[in-house]
Amino acid sequence: MKFLYHFSICILLIYTAGCNKQSRKKTDHTQQKHHVTLPPPPDLLPVRKYDHPEYQHEEENSNVIIESGLKKTARPHVRSRRVSSVTATQRSDVAIEALRVQSPSEEKLPLINAQDEMSVSCVNKTDKPITLCCFYYTKLRTHAYWRWVKSPSFSLDPHQICTIPIKAADDIMTKENIYGYLGIFDSPEKINNATYENLPDDQKIDLDRLLELKNSSIEIVVDQYGFKKEQLDYRIKKDHPENIIQPELDFIVENQTGKSVFIACFVYQKTTDQDSLVSWKYDKTAIHKLEPGQSTIIDIETIKELYDWIYMRGFLAVFDANQEEEAYESTYELLKPEQKIRLGRLADVLDKKIILTVERYGPAKKIFEFQKVPTKRIDFKKAYKARTLF
Repeated sequence: MKFLYHFSICILLIYTAGCNKQSRKKTDHTQQKHHVTLPPPPDLLPVRKYDHPEYQHEEENSNVIIESGLKKTARPHVRSRRVSSVTATQRSDVAIEALRVQSPSEEKLPLINAQDEMSVSCVNKTDKPITLCCFYYTKLRTHAYWRWVKSPSFSLDPHQICTIPIKAADDIMTKENIYGYLGIFDSPEKINNATYENLPDDQKIDLDRLLELKNSSIEIVVDQYGFKKEQLDYRIKKDHPENIIQPELDFIVENQTGKSVFIACFVYQKTTDQDSLVSWKYDKTAIHKLEPGQSTIIDIETIKELYDWIYMRGFLAVFDANQEEEAYESTYELLKPEQKIRLGRLADVLDKKIILTVERYGPAKKIFEFQKVPTKRIDFKKAYKARTLF
């Protein structure tokens, strides 16, 4: 009896422990369920301003029209307060389109006409036929790479004109940074296989940024400087030049050396008027022979830009009577120190006369010196007043 009593008590305890374990598992599972965050139902989606009940009657009575130029966008009519996913997507597209239409940056996008703005006009001012083309660094499309492009070739007789078309992407940043070189050949056969990389320096002309050539034409000329052979050069001519002309920088030179001399002036200047692309270089004036006591006028090129006019500098080259050939073949780089006289800025020589003299310093040979003397000019106003007094 005792054995059955103890056995029944053990079974009861085991059954009680199992029931407690199952109830504990149910409690833990219920607690975990309470911590899970479920997504909100469709009715709890965020509501736009115009879907709010306060603004609902405004949309039911009228449609909003957005105008810009020739494009119009109408807001769709809404009937229910509840917003579905399709309606929200449509309204977001309409809002984005409305902002795009109202954007001032896209209303008038400044584009450049390639035919009018980027074309290059060339004139053959030489005395022989030439063949030319333009090698320019550009982008043909907005998202393309920068690369060298070769334009069509043109054969020009003397005094003929051509217009070279330039291809570029239709955005201002690209067009403002296109630069090029003009390749000039003496026969059409040589231009077919020509590239920018194998183009000799004496056959190309640096045009720099092509957009700066707007409303201008390039005159191709032949220039000869000292002993150097004839080389191609160019001058940029404005289609509508300004009438602002600075005073002439011509000056008078008088020979007081007591012997015959040859003189010339080497001017550091820009060779083209109103051109911001041409680099500064030395230009040589005509050669003059002066006997003792004679005077001559050194003709300086007329400059229109004030900055270029102010900073023109000059060196007067003086040669003995037996150095005529050297005078004609001389360049500034080959001048000897005793043959050149620094004049400084030519604007400071305005209305002055240069008097050449010879001085001797110790055992050194004679050297040329000069002095600036104001020129005597007739004051016509004073002369007219004096004439009217009598």
